Amino acid sequence: MLREGANELNGEWLIPDKFPSLDLGEIHVWAVSLELATDQLRTRQQWLAADERQRANRFVFDKHRNRFTAGRGQVREILSHYTGVEPGQLEFSYANLGKPSLKAPPGMEDLTFNFSNSSTLGLLSVAREVELGVDVERLRDVRNLIGLAERFFDEAEVGDLKSCGGQLQQQVFFRCWTCKEAYLKAVGKGLSFPLNKVLVATNSSQPHYLSIDGDEEESAAWSLTSLRPAPGYIGALTCRRLGDQVRTFRWID
Repeated sequence: MLREGANELNGEWLIPDKFPSLDLGEIHVWAVSLELATDQLRTRQQWLAADERQRANRFVFDKHRNRFTAGRGQVREILSHYTGVEPGQLEFSYANLGKPSLKAPPGMEDLTFNFSNSSTLGLLSVAREVELGVDVERLRDVRNLIGLAERFFDEAEVGDLKSCGGQLQQQVFFRCWTCKEAYLKAVGKGLSFPLNKVLVATNSSQPHYLSIDGDEEESAAWSLTSLRPAPGYIGALTCRRLGDQVRTFRWID
């Protein structure tokens, strides 16, 4: 049922028999589908706050609007199981660059989470008393992949990428990208912090940060786990604490 915390978590993520308890020193990662039936989507839309509904309405295409609603609704649904608060009653606050945090009830003030989505899949990471970030990308052909890497990656990372070929080059690119994005999401900086300042060991079987903004001590403080939540997707999870157990699940209502 559970995939325990290795440096890379592959294979099938299964539905737990019962909702798991979250202990200090654990990180839970939930894979959620962003393609829901009409009645499921309608229920989750009712849980959204006014600002979330406004964001949903800004999408031009129904497909994107529905995926946003499905993602936000299921984040609320899962977090409600941890907090005991109804999904529609959960309140969030947002940092300057948009990173959300939960206004948790007494006894759950230390709950932290991070959410990422790509195409039809979302990943929600949840922990206690720790900064964490998660990112997911659908594997796909990228036009001028090397040119994009030269724009956003460090020279050493670009060199490693050029040494790969075919599908391996695609996987290495997205593996590196998600590792960088996970860190930026964890610290709430987004792309305001240059991606090439987050140096990733792309040619290692065990992903890890080599340096962050030139600081090797800072990079050593962050754990890094590569994720394979579904065929055709790759993700990364980072946490500013070493030794946490990573447990992965699939969420189905």
